[in-house]
Amino acid sequence: MGRGGCVIAYILLTALAFFSLAPCLWEVSTSLKSLQEVMRVPQTLFPGDITTENYTEIFQRRPFDRYILNSFVVAAASTSIALIAGAFAAYSVSRMRSKWRAWLMLLFLLPGILPAVLFLVPIYRFFSSIRLTNSLFGLILVHAAFHISIVFWIMENFFERFPRDLVDAARLDGFSHMGAFFRVVLPLAAPVAITAGLLAFIFSWNEFLFALTLVTDDSLRVATVGISMLSGASAYEIPWGQIAAAVVMTSLPVVLLVLAFQRKIVSGLTAGAVKE
Repeated sequence: MGRGGCVIAYILLTALAFFSLAPCLWEVSTSLKSLQEVMRVPQTLFPGDITTENYTEIFQRRPFDRYILNSFVVAAASTSIALIAGAFAAYSVSRMRSKWRAWLMLLFLLPGILPAVLFLVPIYRFFSSIRLTNSLFGLILVHAAFHISIVFWIMENFFERFPRDLVDAARLDGFSHMGAFFRVVLPLAAPVAITAGLLAFIFSWNEFLFALTLVTDDSLRVATVGISMLSGASAYEIPWGQIAAAVVMTSLPVVLLVLAFQRKIVSGLTAGAVKE
């Protein structure tokens, strides 16, 4: 590609980046506007008078700090469970040479393939019978069960292409199967595990359906449900500025995580793509 082609490519990529970031910029701009300016016609991209009132209001009207803490607890715990169970399952299935291997893979992938709403009523009735509704622990179990399929799908692809010679060499050195897995395989799979864990964390952080259905106690609600509970001074008023501020607040931790692990994410997504 010549110099002119590179310039055109950079221009197109820059335009695409601005197009992709436009909703984020609009949310940030709306969160810094007063309600009168938000409702003004025609709309303006940048706020005329910048105000942080929307950010203070969401913490005064609702326990939003508690919502964010609950979201973090649920996402972190469910991701940890999904990573541990998914890594073991992915490595075991990748080493299988049985006619049941395809069926096992399908079983692990089903929760990620089928719509979550199909499981809503059975899970709610089962959790009600064992008194796990209105419990963060119950929500953690549900999220972990669904996110195991994400971890399994990403890590099984890596383990399938993992050089068996390294495992055999570890076995000859006296390691057991578990020892070889923990001392040899997992350290090399760290970028893939970080990628899978980050995706599971994001999906758990953004999950709404089960969080709304299984938890009705206000002190146990997560951030996504808390945003839906924001209301104006009357039934006919929608606090768009507060909603935008809440969206920005709940999106910020995920953005920081992605920026912190961006190199690991790229290496994790490309790991195992080429078999040597």
